[in-house]
Order: sequence, then C-alpha cells, then structure tokens
Amino acid sequence: MPRSARGAAVPRAASWKALRRGMSETYDMSYAQGRALAIQRDAVRVGERVVIIDDVVASGETALAGMALIKRAGGRCVGVGCLAGFPDWGIRRIIDKGIPVHSIANL
Repeated sequence: MPRSARGAAVPRAASWKALRRGMSETYDMSYAQGRALAIQRDAVRVGERVVIIDDVVASGETALAGMALIKRAGGRCVGVGCLAGFPDWGIRRIIDKGIPVHSIANL
C-alpha cells in the first residue's frame, strides 16, 4: 500500500471496488490481463512524496501502475519496498525509471 511522506496510508482498491471521486490505472500482469488499481483523487497531495509497499515485485506492473497513479494525482513516488522481488525483471524495470527499490529477499 502506498504511504505518503506524512505517513498516511494511501487507500487503493481493485477496479471492482470503485472509489468515489477516484482515478484508476489499468495494467497487465504475466498471468492476468486488464487488472486495475484505483485511488481517491485526494489521497495524494500535490508535491507529496510517496513510497509504494508491495508483497512481491515480479514483473513490476503493479508498482508501475501505482507510480502512474501517484504522478497523475500530483505526487512523486520516491521508492518501492517489497518483501521479495525479481531483481533482473520487475525490480530492474522500476530502477530504470529512477526509483529506488528495497527488497528483503531476491528471487
């Protein structure tokens, strides 16, 4: 779940849990197409620094979709943290965007 610099959790939901006054970002995963993340438009303030926390970064698509939502909301993703990730696949894709990734375990 993304966290803002002020420590507040930024609520997100799957597209089937539509949020009022929300915005969404569609993305594809290696095993599922047409997935979506959604956040409320006012969940991130303009200029706010946000860290995305995920359980596993495989292809990186979920984190990249979250980064796009944060940018559209006016914020700035300053890092991604995960329990486990694939350093030569999804983590590399995020790092290539200039965002640091911290993973507890590499797969």
